[in-house]
Amino acid sequence: MAWTYKPEDMATSPRDQVRFRLGDTDVNDPQFQDEEIDFILTLRKDDVMAVCYDCCTVMIARISGMVDYKLGPYTETSSASLGNWQALLVTFANGSINCYAPVMLEPLTKPVFNYDMMSRDICEDRPDE
Repeated sequence: MAWTYKPEDMATSPRDQVRFRLGDTDVNDPQFQDEEIDFILTLRKDDVMAVCYDCCTVMIARISGMVDYKLGPYTETSSASLGNWQALLVTFANGSINCYAPVMLEPLTKPVFNYDMMSRDICEDRPDE
């Protein structure tokens, strides 16, 4: 399995954009292999924010399976890392909602109804039939 990150290709490489957003940029501490990110990119049709969200859920699942232990003076805990990935997941969830929400777009058609168009004052101005 491979791990690559080229910041100079970020404008054209969805994989590098995902790595940048996740902070997976240290060759000595890789979080995801290229093949894993490429698989999710294929599933999500290169939607970088959705891939980041999915990667966070994968990492939370990985860390959730780890056990905290203490061996003499040495303690290994994954709870801090788990909390960080959960916070990042919320950030991506909020970011993707804010970025892709249809309500952010202006309506493409003219409004059919106007404010207060059915009020009593307006209706009384109409002649009786």
